[in-house]
Amino acid sequence: MRALRVPQLWIFARDDDVAPSAPSLARIAGLRHEGVPLRAIVFPQATHGMLRLETDAAGTRRTLDAYVPGYLRLLADFAKGAACGPYGEGRWQAP
Repeated sequence: MRALRVPQLWIFARDDDVAPSAPSLARIAGLRHEGVPLRAIVFPQATHGMLRLETDAAGTRRTLDAYVPGYLRLLADFAKGAACGPYGEGRWQAP
C-alpha cells in the first residue's frame, strides 16, 4: 500500500465480527502519516458486508437485510472523485 499513489477509500463496519476494524484503522493512520493518499470511514450500527445492525434493549443484535444508509452513495461519489460526505452515520477518520 505504501507504493500506491492513487486515492484509496477504506470503509469499515464498526461492529464487524468477521474482520474487526481496529487493527486496520491503526495501520491506515500510520500510512496516512507517511503520506499515502487514503481515506477511511467507519459506519456505526453496521456489520460485515455493510449491513445494518440493530441492537435491542436486552443487547440482542439482529442483522437487517439492508445496507447502512449512505454506503452506496459513498461508493458512487468516490468513483466520481467526489467523496466528501456526509454519508448516513458514517464518520470520517481524522487524517
